[in-house]
Amino acid sequence: MGWGRYAKKRIHSFYIQKGAERRRDTIRMENFYYECVYDALLNNARHEEMTKLNQLKAKITQIHSTRLQRVMLENDVAN
Repeated sequence: MGWGRYAKKRIHSFYIQKGAERRRDTIRMENFYYECVYDALLNNARHEEMTKLNQLKAKITQIHSTRLQRVMLENDVAN
């Protein structure tokens, strides 16, 4: 009986750790995209680079959308 509790705690902490890693990776990726956009704007981006900027903006929007969907799902489960 004691082992079951221990295993449940270990599994729970494992998933918490993996979730924290995923959030850190997402934040790093988002910051990287923002840095790319900022650098391109500082260097007076040409027309060809503007399509890349739009792609970066789309990736940032996708990150925000995914995060928002996850929050909405968590709220539905809580109710």
